[in-house]
Amino acid sequence: MKIIPVIDYRQGNVVLAQRGNRDSYQPISSVLCDKSDINGVIESILTLAGFKTIYIADLDCIEKQQLDDTLWTSLCSQYPDIEFWIDLGRFGKQWDRIMSDISNARPVIGSESYTHIDELNTILDILNRYNPLLSIDIKNNEILGPASLLQKFSAWPNEVIILSLSHVGSNSGPNIACIQTISQHLINQNVFYGGGTRDINDIKQLEQLDIQGILVANSLHSGKFDKSLLQKIT
Repeated sequence: MKIIPVIDYRQGNVVLAQRGNRDSYQPISSVLCDKSDINGVIESILTLAGFKTIYIADLDCIEKQQLDDTLWTSLCSQYPDIEFWIDLGRFGKQWDRIMSDISNARPVIGSESYTHIDELNTILDILNRYNPLLSIDIKNNEILGPASLLQKFSAWPNEVIILSLSHVGSNSGPNIACIQTISQHLINQNVFYGGGTRDINDIKQLEQLDIQGILVANSLHSGKFDKSLLQKIT
């Protein structure tokens, strides 16, 4: 099981996600760090374990506000031993322009950012050489994005994230029902999951569902994951 820390970034701060209600997200302050700058948060996370992958959601991009052309290239250069999975929303189509020289980053294509399946498949095809991940975004048990997403999955990449936004920060456990429903359509893909994972018992349950890795934020910052456990499984 791979543990992947999540960073939600907005307007210069790392924010703590709560159930996908982005209007209420506040700059992070946790048992790990009392500052919300991204470098400080990453350094704090790395004191827990030698994480090899970090997921970043650029909320400024996802919410269709703005793209900082140099922010993520600079960050990737600072941490060459970490692979960054970065969701730039619809700005993902500019990956080739801003990230082509970066070897330790992969684009995350979130279903919520696209309305039509053809557009989603096109961006996956365009970014194929960067080894993209598809994030199937869910809120209130409804898949966000193209209505035919689960019927037209021929272009899905090898690795898929099931992201239950309503479960993020909820302390309610994983969305098992959605995982089971979507997994029926995943034959050859490695599946990662984000949303609600609380402890080792949840991890064991997800392992039984053949989940390859989990995306976590709140459980790290609340101190729920034992440091020795993280060091064993990362």
